[in-house]
Amino acid sequence: MSKILQTEAADHMRGRRLIEVGSEGGPTLGEFLRELRRLAGVGQVQLSEQLAHVQGFTQAAISRLENDQWLPDAGQMEQLLRTLRASETEARTARCLAAALAVRDD
Repeated sequence: MSKILQTEAADHMRGRRLIEVGSEGGPTLGEFLRELRRLAGVGQVQLSEQLAHVQGFTQAAISRLENDQWLPDAGQMEQLLRTLRASETEARTARCLAAALAVRDD
């Protein structure tokens, strides 16, 4: 059974929807981040331009990330989450998904 992660009131005011995340059949990190980007109303190119100051964040890297072919380091992930204006709940979910991938890759 999946859980519905509710975003903060500010997110609802920005028109954010709820993102369904569960232990079975839930989104991958890439799918989750793609949905956050879409909810923020930005394309991959625009996001890469906003993250130009962060080494490694090209449009191609964002595409690889959203297709689960690249895992950013912790600093890059935090910059991405701030740029997407992720709620604390969304940021925590992204960190957990990333940590699960990092552990699995070791």
